[in-house]
Amino acid sequence: MSRLPISRRKALKGIGAAVALGTLAKPAILRASDQVKIGFIAPLTGSEAILGAVQLQCYQIALDELNKAGGIGGREIVSIVEDDETNAKATIDKTRKLVAKDNVDLVLGTLASFERTAALSVTSRAKKLFIYPTYYEGGDCSPLLVNTGQVPSQQIDPLAEYLTDNVGKSVYVIGHDYSWPRGSTDQLKAGLEARGGKLVGAEFVPFGMSDFGPSFAKIKEADPDIVSFMLVADDAITAVKQYRSFDMKQPLVFHAWDDVMLGAVSPAEQAGIIASQGYFQQVDTPANNAFVKTFADKFGADKPINYIGISCYQTPMLYAEAVKKAGSLDPEKVVAAISQVEVDGPIGMMRVEADTNHVVMGNYVAQVTDNAQFEIKKHTAPTPPQAGCTL
Repeated sequence: MSRLPISRRKALKGIGAAVALGTLAKPAILRASDQVKIGFIAPLTGSEAILGAVQLQCYQIALDELNKAGGIGGREIVSIVEDDETNAKATIDKTRKLVAKDNVDLVLGTLASFERTAALSVTSRAKKLFIYPTYYEGGDCSPLLVNTGQVPSQQIDPLAEYLTDNVGKSVYVIGHDYSWPRGSTDQLKAGLEARGGKLVGAEFVPFGMSDFGPSFAKIKEADPDIVSFMLVADDAITAVKQYRSFDMKQPLVFHAWDDVMLGAVSPAEQAGIIASQGYFQQVDTPANNAFVKTFADKFGADKPINYIGISCYQTPMLYAEAVKKAGSLDPEKVVAAISQVEVDGPIGMMRVEADTNHVVMGNYVAQVTDNAQFEIKKHTAPTPPQAGCTL
């Protein structure tokens, strides 16, 4: 069961009404018979709904802007939005609907790795293009899959460098027991060891943990310099709250802690958390400042934006350029073209490497202040992905 606050539930219903059965407003200059169909899928209910809501909001702005500018190559974009309910079965069912019934040209979205895997099992058989916009553990290369989120070499390596230079040399990890925490932990271990540090322990726990006390007892026994969380959604919030209540002394690293999570716990409970992301709302660039204003005007100045969301804004822009370059909606032609185009935006310049279909990406390391804001500590320029696979 999600612990999504009532106000956010109401906001989510408002988004659903605005989407109006998945089809965004149609500019009069575009013809209804000349369309690009995008199936967008995200966790709008379940434990990840707090993150899926922002994915949908940012995606909606992208489509509004693209359609206002004439769509994609003069073709109107029609969007069908589906809720994957934060579970693999619903992801498969909703993806099947998008490709078989709705006959979309593109499936875009999902959040957790198990959702991506579930969606890909459908799109690959149907020979549909699938773009995954979320950071993940790497290692997933498929001819019609494009990954526009960070892989661990882009997100974890800069974090390991910052930690060993500024915080400490030994780290203990608590993560959920699935591919993203395990892959990220492997990368962290390698990054620490390359810089004279070490991973002194790692524990992977099931979803739905309500008591992290036994794990914290193990940490006290191991006595690391730093504790790293690799947890998601509601469990992440529970763990952060309990970390302070158990009087844990080590600095807390939680590279998935982002602007959306800032409102989930009190300032005292999260003060000092070190995070590592491809984007923070505080990034001061013309492109980001313009987007933040647009987002605030549409959804309210108090609504946060995070990397998972902003990637769902910039990724459709990249797709649009690839379709224009290809001169076609054929998935194979679009994939061939997507590595030949790039788009600038709040994340910075976004481009994809042809040999892996993974994105070139930069990174920011930031720390939560006493008043629950992020202070950026380190910026890493865009680097090629070490995707862990090739096409």
